[in-house]
Amino acid sequence: GVLMNALNIEGSIDSLEVGQTYRSNTRDYNYDAPAGLYFSMVGCSGPEDNQWEYDRGAEEVEISVAEGPEEGTIELFYTANFEDGSATRGSFIMAN
Repeated sequence: GVLMNALNIEGSIDSLEVGQTYRSNTRDYNYDAPAGLYFSMVGCSGPEDNQWEYDRGAEEVEISVAEGPEEGTIELFYTANFEDGSATRGSFIMAN
């Protein structure tokens, strides 16, 4: 099987601060992030690519920001919780 996480970040990522954790709750539209910054996630899984049996938006997304391994980068660690009780976690490095 395969899975895919699609993290959507809208707004200026320049407002992300190293050492901070931000939360987004789409169930009650409660966002703990700098003004103008919004994030959401879709999680998918299935027997093979583009044959998704599970394809849902997360209810809660938490992002923690850390220094990246190279100068000028940050690492984002995310956890997404879904209505059915499932969750996904991951991280990625991006230019800052």
